[in-house]
Amino acid sequence: MNNFKKIRYDIVPQLKEYDLLSTNWKPYVMFFNKPNYKSSIYNLDKHGLRYNGYGIDKSRLSPKADSIFHTDLQKNHKKLGVVIGGSAAFGTGSSNDNNTIPSLLSEKTNTHFFNMGCSAFNGFQEIILFQNFIIQLEKVDKIVVYSGLNDIYLTYFNTKFDGLFDSHYFSQLYINEVDSATLSFKRKIAKLLFENFTNKNIDWKNITVSDLKKNFFQKKDSIKQKPIDRKIILRNLVKKNLKFWYNCQAGMKTKVIYVLQPFANWCNKKRSQEEEKLFSVTDNSQNKIYETFLELNKSAYIEYRSIIKEECDNLKIEFLDCNSYFNNELDEKWLFVDRGHLTDLGNVKVAELIKSKYFD
Repeated sequence: MNNFKKIRYDIVPQLKEYDLLSTNWKPYVMFFNKPNYKSSIYNLDKHGLRYNGYGIDKSRLSPKADSIFHTDLQKNHKKLGVVIGGSAAFGTGSSNDNNTIPSLLSEKTNTHFFNMGCSAFNGFQEIILFQNFIIQLEKVDKIVVYSGLNDIYLTYFNTKFDGLFDSHYFSQLYINEVDSATLSFKRKIAKLLFENFTNKNIDWKNITVSDLKKNFFQKKDSIKQKPIDRKIILRNLVKKNLKFWYNCQAGMKTKVIYVLQPFANWCNKKRSQEEEKLFSVTDNSQNKIYETFLELNKSAYIEYRSIIKEECDNLKIEFLDCNSYFNNELDEKWLFVDRGHLTDLGNVKVAELIKSKYFD
């Protein structure tokens, strides 16, 4: 085990289990959690959705309760709700199912919250996921969209970004696999032999021999992608996604709450000793994921937050920014297992904040 993993696992043992989380290819959303996974840390149903652990002894459930939507899991609550988002909503970093935000909200309110989080999802994938289960969600009273980080993060992480069709994790891998699968044997050989000596923008499916000769030894950076206007892309992305949630709020007669998840770079609190150690190893890991985290500074946050709040106000969607509440009152409290994921205590603070704002 390398030093990076050893330090992380020594401080947060459950991260080893989360690092094993794997996905299957799925239509439309591109990827999703592998189903029917069981452990002491997290448990997934037949769809790949994480169980809400509050008040549930899963060892006593009937075999029919193989879905988070089974009525046996809802009997202790009068109302239903959803927490939807990426890995933070899923509960990456929590010690077990009971300490995720959906479970904590279920414990603190009279509403049973479905956990509809999937690691690495962007905002549009969250929408597709919700739409896929719309029949099971027809009676939800509240929809908590606990999200935001992945959308802005991907505009930094992906070198190629489609401003109309949102970029997602593994998008380049998917493109490469599809392109490779559609090539003839000869073209696969040509790509294998010449790809490192030609420009990356070559269409290997249609390139001619003469075109290949022209591109041979062409500098890879000679055809540069036009720099993206991040503000315009984020504005369009946020507006498009929030319009869907507005339509849900109106059509389903439910309440939508958009919660901008806390991110360590955006919070005004002094770090705990554990956070200092964990951030130190991730920041120096030479892993692109953690290197990109460092680019998301306060200036980017202020601009992004302003866009989300303005669009939420326009659509009369409730907006809650957790970052402004993770302040000096929480100095040296251990809230983050890395810059984007929370400890059990961090999840408790978020759940308490949501309850105080939107529940009697």
